[in-house]
Amino acid sequence: MWTEEKLVHSFQVVGSGNYIMRHESIFSDSDDAAFLRDAKLAYLFHDIGRFREIELRYDERPAWKIHDHSLYSYEILKGMPEYARPEILLPVKHHGHMIEALYADAGFADLPDENLKKSVEAIAFLVRDADKTANFYLLKNMAKFSRTQAEQIFFGNSPRGTLSEGMISDFFAEKMPSRSAIKTVGDWMLSYLSWIYDLNYRTSFDFCRKTGVFEMMIALLDEYNDDKVLQKKLERTIFTYIENRYQQFGRKQR
Repeated sequence: MWTEEKLVHSFQVVGSGNYIMRHESIFSDSDDAAFLRDAKLAYLFHDIGRFREIELRYDERPAWKIHDHSLYSYEILKGMPEYARPEILLPVKHHGHMIEALYADAGFADLPDENLKKSVEAIAFLVRDADKTANFYLLKNMAKFSRTQAEQIFFGNSPRGTLSEGMISDFFAEKMPSRSAIKTVGDWMLSYLSWIYDLNYRTSFDFCRKTGVFEMMIALLDEYNDDKVLQKKLERTIFTYIENRYQQFGRKQR
């Protein structure tokens, strides 16, 4: 079931990536064929290490260990000369990490010129946005799974319970919380909602608004959050942040 979901996700990321590239000028106005091809390859292959992770998890049953699928993807592609370029390798390597990990990577810091760094950063933002918007859309359509399947895929069979204080404080500080801090299903939902802090392109926000993703996720969080005063505060925080990001983009909302 998990493998099937990851295959579906990979194709959905391709769709999201294509959509972003059509609507963001850094890609749509570019005539650099190599840059555009590398961008597409990066989001196509971003999760190729997931299948190595699944293989390892089967070997480890019933244990549940932490695996860095981003690093697995990077290691696979690094061994293939046709894909072993920084424009592909670095965005893939850090797509599942905080963005600071990309900037701290010696492979990024040692790139020979600023234009190459800008290309790597633009593709990294693209992969991260395509990955997150595809996951948002999958969450929106979780009804196609049984409730048991959905909770296994999205919440890892975590127990129901109140939102953890650390998760709440990180969210209000506009931080993406560490996965190790997640204790409950509500924490998972708050973690997914925190991805809005890591969306980089206006097109990604447009896509989420058009498809009703934000409203759906808020409603889903409400199912697992018994503190309705906190729920209203979280909702205000989310929509205020989105409004502020649109102001930063300098364009009207579509």
